[in-house]
Amino acid sequence: CIPCSLDRWYVPLGRQNKKTNNWSSQVYTMFSGLVRSAQRHYNRQDSDYMANQKREGHERNT
Repeated sequence: CIPCSLDRWYVPLGRQNKKTNNWSSQVYTMFSGLVRSAQRHYNRQDSDYMANQKREGHERNT
């Protein structure tokens, strides 16, 4: 997933810049919060979609 690769790329970058560490960590926490809320949103949509698919499948089978 994109957040995971971003994570891998971002962490070493943060270790290098000790001066801007405070700022980058603030930005990072903000960014990860955004990602987490987005994931929660998409997961809810996915589960709704799957539920609808199951319902349609049941209707088709009966």
